Amino acid sequence: MKTYTILFAQDIPHYGSVEIEAKNDADALRRAKKYWRDIQIGAEPWPLYDAQHDSAVSARIVLIYDEADEYREIAHDVRLDDYILLRARTAGDERILDNAKAIFKALECVMHWWQNTPHTGDDEMPAKLFDKAQDLIAKVKGGAA
Repeated sequence: MKTYTILFAQDIPHYGSVEIEAKNDADALRRAKKYWRDIQIGAEPWPLYDAQHDSAVSARIVLIYDEADEYREIAHDVRLDDYILLRARTAGDERILDNAKAIFKALECVMHWWQNTPHTGDDEMPAKLFDKAQDLIAKVKGGAA
């Protein structure tokens, strides 16, 4: 039997609150985001103090390697939790995520229209695009592909 080395990681969330003054809801959100950016560079006092060890996120197997076989990597970044997306997101990523359901619904409507409309050989929607759209719809709904 071989021996493998496994490096685990788990992030423990910390909680804390601050009070800010704002003109309205949108301003409160803007100021909260600015506050968080400022504490990252040390401009504000760190507000997080209450560790919640029973609600850890980002549980991962960071790395498994075979030490006897010149540290050969067996696996890395294996998710052990239910969090799908834990990475830095860009503003573009946020817009896509915020509109993903609407984009998917629009795609379903286009496909429904396409499937229920008579076509000629000169139609503009090529078969490859049709197949890709069908595959995407199946994937989002939990089907094959």
